[in-house]
Amino acid sequence: MDADEHKSDEYLKDETYKIIGLAINILNKVGHGFQEKICENALVVGFHKS
Repeated sequence: MDADEHKSDEYLKDETYKIIGLAINILNKVGHGFQEKICENALVVGFHKS
């Protein structure tokens, strides 16, 4: 693994951490059991805010 691949892996880990964290925060705020579209819209709003 060269240096560029390592930087890419670290970037992806950071982005993945942010995405999962945002999804968990949204589920905690809106609750479970909503239709997928409601959660999807909340994620879109969350991504635009961050």
